[in-house]
Amino acid sequence: MSVFDVVWDAFNILKNYPVVIVPYLILIGLSFIVGLILAVAIFASVAQQFHSGNALFHSGNMMANLTQNYTLNATNSSFNSTFAGTAAGRMAMESLLQDLWVLLPSLIIVVLIFYVIGVFINIMYIDMAAQAFAKKPVLGAAFDTAVARFLSVLGLSLIYLAVYLIVFGILALLLFGTQISAITNLMSSAGSGANTGQWVPLLVTGVVFVILALVIGIILGILLYNGYAVAVLERLGPVDAFKKSIDIGRKRFWNILGLFALIILITLGYIAVYFLISLIPVIGSIIDIVLSIVFGVWSTMLPATFYMEYVKGTRPKFSK
Repeated sequence: MSVFDVVWDAFNILKNYPVVIVPYLILIGLSFIVGLILAVAIFASVAQQFHSGNALFHSGNMMANLTQNYTLNATNSSFNSTFAGTAAGRMAMESLLQDLWVLLPSLIIVVLIFYVIGVFINIMYIDMAAQAFAKKPVLGAAFDTAVARFLSVLGLSLIYLAVYLIVFGILALLLFGTQISAITNLMSSAGSGANTGQWVPLLVTGVVFVILALVIGIILGILLYNGYAVAVLERLGPVDAFKKSIDIGRKRFWNILGLFALIILITLGYIAVYFLISLIPVIGSIIDIVLSIVFGVWSTMLPATFYMEYVKGTRPKFSK
């Protein structure tokens, strides 16, 4: 058994049981509908603000202000030729930003809704991947599992979020905490011709931060890779699933690292193929949509497939 088996079996589950595509299509449909509604709302706000800006441009008060500014800036012909439009545009843009700020709570709610839906569908894919090791996956059973295990997985996802925030927050504080005064001085003297050599230590610190963040991110990703599968398939609570995931990650560290490397190579190949096919008019776009769905479903089922093969020691029924 190898990570190549995990990758291939996850693809074979999709090939043998196309029904697993359904939850992903539902997610895409919901994303399209919500995105369309937001786009229409933002477009309507933009149109309204530019219409208001045009009305302000023609109002007596605006013209009085423009005349005053024209008089004060009579020596600057380029300013006079563009100021009216700039002033009206600026007022429209400020009003637009205010409207977007008002929309911010709605955007946050939308993000949270999609986060919850994503967690729910991820649970369904974990269950369907596990079902495929013995029989044809059943959507109804996966849905029931998602309902039953939702709170545990949601709690685990919040633990993951807290871990990443704490770890990377501490890393940033350790590296940049001693540089705060230097950053403040450089920002205050940015336009005064300060010695560019003063930026070198800060740039070095930034490079070190990126490297360490990448290494730590990979280690955390390995240790936490099996958490969701454990929470769903072993029916553990968030804390117990978190501990079990770390234990599996330590024992299977190099296997998961090899899987990560293979996933990166496949992803790079997918991006290259996606780009080349996108150059084909019309039909290329259709093929790219199909490829993105296949790739999305396949990558979503990988963690559960790895868990079933490396932790449970089984293979899908069709591969025996």
